[in-house]
Amino acid sequence: MKTGPELPVAGMCSLAGVSRAGYYRARQPVPKPSQEDLKVRDAMHRVAMSISVPEMAGVGRSLSFRTDERGS
Repeated sequence: MKTGPELPVAGMCSLAGVSRAGYYRARQPVPKPSQEDLKVRDAMHRVAMSISVPEMAGVGRSLSFRTDERGS
């Protein structure tokens, strides 16, 4: 059942505020990650989770210190 005239892709993209390239890119299927990719991702996750809180605490302090210097 048709409800009205169809818009061309350019018209739909204009109404939605997206580029035509983005529209066509979104239509492509997302490839399934390979087993090697999953192993690398798992290893990266384990390394990230092994970092203790004291090692990360300095990162937050240095960022807030920089913000304070600018007066923000």
